Amino acid sequence: MGSITHDRFHPFLVYNIVMDLRNLLLPGGIGLSRIKVYDQPGPDGIVGGGAHFHAVSSESYYVVAGTGKLELLSYQGFEVLDLEPNKVVYFRPGVIHRVCNPNKNLVILSIMQNGGVAERTDYFLTFPMEMISDARTYQKAVLSRNLTEALARRDLSIRGFQILRDAMENEPARGRELLQLLYHRAQELMKAKFSGLEWFINNCVFPEAKGSYDAIEFLRDGNTTYLENSAWNQAIPETIEEFDGITGRVMPYVRADTLQTSPDSTLNR
Repeated sequence: MGSITHDRFHPFLVYNIVMDLRNLLLPGGIGLSRIKVYDQPGPDGIVGGGAHFHAVSSESYYVVAGTGKLELLSYQGFEVLDLEPNKVVYFRPGVIHRVCNPNKNLVILSIMQNGGVAERTDYFLTFPMEMISDARTYQKAVLSRNLTEALARRDLSIRGFQILRDAMENEPARGRELLQLLYHRAQELMKAKFSGLEWFINNCVFPEAKGSYDAIEFLRDGNTTYLENSAWNQAIPETIEEFDGITGRVMPYVRADTLQTSPDSTLNR
């Protein structure tokens, strides 16, 4: 059956001083993170996280506690959804999303396709167009090493998001034109990540699906020995890996059997 091989390495895998991205990969190739949404107001006075989209991975939000709003912007227009406990909302690549936390009590579980790369490298923030004109300007604005920088990054994304949202609501054709431009800029600025994303999906995510296909073939052949080798594991919310993300304070769930020390980071969150 398909499985992850930890003897194979790609620089893309390491995003922090103690973690290998494969340690975040759970059954089905998903990643989980608990997010305490920011409780500081943005430049428009709304409390909550930053605006961004993912280019490759789908994502789901499960509301653990609290209430709030989810603003969504896509080629189909702008929408606002209520967030309340036990509700699930999911979105495909390209949907810009922003979590609003007016009561300052919102906690969500992010369920991510492709082992959690969505919140670590497969994202693009909706900065104003002048901030995405070249890679150096964008990367400087994206870099976040503490809460102050994370909130400054969030605020920049909201300023760009406001322009997109206003255009989409008042002049949809213009809004779609701006959104197309944003997507094209994202494609250009994310080029350096393509090979790493492809490597990770091929070597770490695909084996999860292949394992299910292999099981069907084994069963068809009357072979049940793979069941004798089955195992269980735990996914632990790892406090040492907490960081200030785009939406809030992020605590990733880590496979208990894979905690290890890794070399220096090669990945900006």
